[in-house]
Amino acid sequence: MQRPFRFALLALLGLVFLASPSAIRFYTDWLWFGEVGYQQVFLTVIRAQSILFVVAFAVAAVWLAANLRLALASISRTSEVPAIAWSPDRCASPSASSLAPSPASERRRRIPGSTDPARVPIINPSYGV
Repeated sequence: MQRPFRFALLALLGLVFLASPSAIRFYTDWLWFGEVGYQQVFLTVIRAQSILFVVAFAVAAVWLAANLRLALASISRTSEVPAIAWSPDRCASPSASSLAPSPASERRRRIPGSTDPARVPIINPSYGV
């Protein structure tokens, strides 16, 4: 078998596998409503569900298209993220002043489990915490 034919056959079998429970339920409901004489009620329910689906789909598609246009319009083609200027002295070993802790970092101690730096309190080192 050729690949496109095999793919089409697998896609068709998958569609039948996924759609058959809904089709069987629709057919049995159709037969039951026809047997009790309320086939028009069943058609009205199906029509209402179809209309609601189409309206909800259209609203969602318009909303997503508008957001996509807004997102694409906010991206300026002329302003790109600037590249970091690389120089050999920037990549050299750090100086002693850059390795020394700042006074603010000496006063701050991290609370175990806290990852938000804004929520880390300044603790007085004299308490020994």
